[in-house]
Amino acid sequence: PLVLVVAAAIALARGDELDGDGGHVLARLRSAPQPGPDDPVGQPAAGARADVTLGQRLVECSTLGMRDLVIPEQVAKQFMPRIKFDEIDVLVVEQIGKNISGSGMDPNITGRNCRGTEWDMKPVVKKIAVLGLTPETHGNATGLGAADVITMRLYKEMDVGFTYANVITSTYLDGAAIPIIMNNDHDAIALVVKTVPRVKPADCRIVRIRNTLELGEMQVSEPMLKEVLARPDDFDVLGDPAALKFDLRGDLLPMRTLAHAA
Repeated sequence: PLVLVVAAAIALARGDELDGDGGHVLARLRSAPQPGPDDPVGQPAAGARADVTLGQRLVECSTLGMRDLVIPEQVAKQFMPRIKFDEIDVLVVEQIGKNISGSGMDPNITGRNCRGTEWDMKPVVKKIAVLGLTPETHGNATGLGAADVITMRLYKEMDVGFTYANVITSTYLDGAAIPIIMNNDHDAIALVVKTVPRVKPADCRIVRIRNTLELGEMQVSEPMLKEVLARPDDFDVLGDPAALKFDLRGDLLPMRTLAHAA
């Protein structure tokens, strides 16, 4: 059985805002400081502070009317959404796509990057099942190579030409590697759960997300419930544990349907 949980909003520094309910931060640009009559042309007014949204530096070119937003890496990571578990046995990702991440699914969220890439990000995920593509990606399945198992539906949605063009340009060819293909969502999830080394299915730590951009709601398996309940600042629990529900084709029902089922 899995339980639906809601991740707490990301705390923001200096009164900045959180837009939407997807658990991600939208940086707001404040108005650029205007020069005074005694200031050199192109320089901010004396004493005016630069914008501090997410701690970025604002680089201005007044002649061309252009501004570049530079966010320090450590600050960007601080405000990056995350799943908030350090160890996951099985991560179920409903959809990947270029509108979600340039990598199809964000490696900063899944903890899994391309082969040969030096990487030290959590969570540590043992198995990943990806179930489908977003309509907006138009068949570009870049990133499916980071999964262990995919569905036949995803495989049929894949546009090989778009996908290969993307990964060849990026030089990370394993982004288009084809994982094991199962007939439907049920079989894909069953396979990754069954093949986690030295973990019984009943003890498997499973997290289900819609995609790596929308992390406001997720489902977690019952073995993770104790940890969730011990972290009320991070999670709210919606409902009791319940088995995953599938339609007649073996595909998962949406999480909101499960949460509001009578």
